[in-house]
Amino acid sequence: NGMILQAAGGGYLPGVHPFTMRPFLCVRGTWEYHVHPQHAEVLWEWLRGSGAYGLQYVIEQAHHAFQPRVFA
Repeated sequence: NGMILQAAGGGYLPGVHPFTMRPFLCVRGTWEYHVHPQHAEVLWEWLRGSGAYGLQYVIEQAHHAFQPRVFA
């Protein structure tokens, strides 16, 4: 529907990705985030060693993004 939703935890559900043309969660640590034209300056190589943006972070952001209150 083209609507951009922001979850309390910071994850975004911005519609479709310009490369895949599929819905995606726009959050650091995901491929879709790091190849999106709006985030081209945030290289995955800069973040991957920190441990802060690992699988647990991505899962927590997805959990926050898909809460029913986000869609209310």
